[in-house]
Amino acid sequence: MAQKYIEKPLLYKGRKFDIRVWVIVTSNIDIFMFKHGYLRTSSFDYDMENENNYVHLTNNCLQQQGNNYGVHEEGNTLSFEVFQTYLEQEFPEYNINVRKHFIPRMHDLIIDTILSSKKQFLACFREN
Repeated sequence: MAQKYIEKPLLYKGRKFDIRVWVIVTSNIDIFMFKHGYLRTSSFDYDMENENNYVHLTNNCLQQQGNNYGVHEEGNTLSFEVFQTYLEQEFPEYNINVRKHFIPRMHDLIIDTILSSKKQFLACFREN
């Protein structure tokens, strides 16, 4: 496996974030995604030169240990609606819509991920 760190990521008010959603997969490989996901944010402004983990990692367990946790958003989390407002204010020329552009792509990625390991999923269900 090869990885490359994203040097110019999309930021939320100058800070890194990731997107979280809940997915349930049944033994029949029926896939359900809860429509209310959220964003987890870092506690400090993004800077490639800063090696502080609170700048680069959005992991909640890590962020909770930092002095800036919850300073910008309660629990370092944002709803899709708050993120949508931010996108409209900061990037109006792109007409980005979380529900229209992000969610369908997330559906596709989730389905592809589950289907790529369908044999392993079915084997786990057969064992139990």
